[in-house]
Amino acid sequence: MGPLLLGLAGGTEGLAEAADAIEFAVDHVLSQGLRTADIASPGEATVSTAELGAEIARAVREDAPALARS
Repeated sequence: MGPLLLGLAGGTEGLAEAADAIEFAVDHVLSQGLRTADIASPGEATVSTAELGAEIARAVREDAPALARS
């Protein structure tokens, strides 16, 4: 369901929290030094897009909720 339909259906509750969790997860994963080839500095180790996405998803599930509780 697109954002407009979500808004019309009153389904946007929680989207700000979800956005915050995703932003935290991306920042957290990047701060650990994980990079895909397109954003890595020359000579820096890289991971695949799938690996980076999996780490971001893990951080959303495991790390972001802990931050919200603190």
